[in-house]
Amino acid sequence: MRKSLNRSIVESLNRRFGIGNHGPAAPGAKRGEWTRTRCARREARRVNTDSERHEFHESSRIFSFNWCQFVQFVSRLPDSTIQRSKATSRSAFTMVEIALCIAIIGFALVAIIGVLPTAMRVQQDNRADTLIDQDGNYFLEAIRNGARGIDDLTNYVETFTSPGNFPVRTVRSIAGILVTNMVAPAEYDTGEKLIGLLSNPRTNGDNFRVEVEFQAISGAAVEKDPNSPVAFKYVLTSEITPFPSLDSVGHTDKIQRQNLLHEVSLTFRWPLLPNTGRVGNNRRVFRTLSSSHLKYEPLGNLGHFFFEPANLVLNSP
Repeated sequence: MRKSLNRSIVESLNRRFGIGNHGPAAPGAKRGEWTRTRCARREARRVNTDSERHEFHESSRIFSFNWCQFVQFVSRLPDSTIQRSKATSRSAFTMVEIALCIAIIGFALVAIIGVLPTAMRVQQDNRADTLIDQDGNYFLEAIRNGARGIDDLTNYVETFTSPGNFPVRTVRSIAGILVTNMVAPAEYDTGEKLIGLLSNPRTNGDNFRVEVEFQAISGAAVEKDPNSPVAFKYVLTSEITPFPSLDSVGHTDKIQRQNLLHEVSLTFRWPLLPNTGRVGNNRRVFRTLSSSHLKYEPLGNLGHFFFEPANLVLNSP
């Protein structure tokens, strides 16, 4: 290989400096002039040849020296150094860089995990508020209009959560003491009876009210299963209060107006904890006025009342 390189360098120098390319003397020249010209050419050729040889040998020496130094340097290197130099061009991250990346990701995860409980709690509160808004308006309109055809309403009444804790009950004040009475399932086995029970009015200032434990009517279909752990449940308290008249026309007319105008107040408390019957601290109240006839119907052992907006017949005093 070395001889081939030297030969190539010689041929390149010959082509570059034109060694051996001097042509013959011009035709018709005299012999003496031709001799002098020949001698001059020979002397010039010798000078050029010496300089070219010196330059060639110098170049060859430098090239040979550098090549030999490189070969000797590489031959003296250990195998581990050569392998390491080859592997460096294909290496990836170092352990320090990986440790820094893990530390940055760890700080980000700690921040995200710290915010996650708050975000989940806000999302849960927004979901509960939306369900209460929809169910509150639904029950408010059903009671004020005396709805009778919503028989699927009983499907959302909570089952017995614990012994002695009935999902439907009445509360009244007797001698300043609140007394809770459990309502038998036969009194609310249809949607009509349930609305009639929720429409029971107060009498004689006894603070009468009806409490029913419901599962949310609104919401996703997957939450309709009573045994679902994500089902939203609440306690509905219905209070129908006769609205006092401010007229001073006459006592009879005052009583008649009082029996015609009622305040409907629905209080929602949530969440209802399963298997314990305990209720959370969240609370919302819906109120409206109903200026319609409140009709009594004996559908069971308890009183069942229905508002009749289309019938303005005054109740008897």
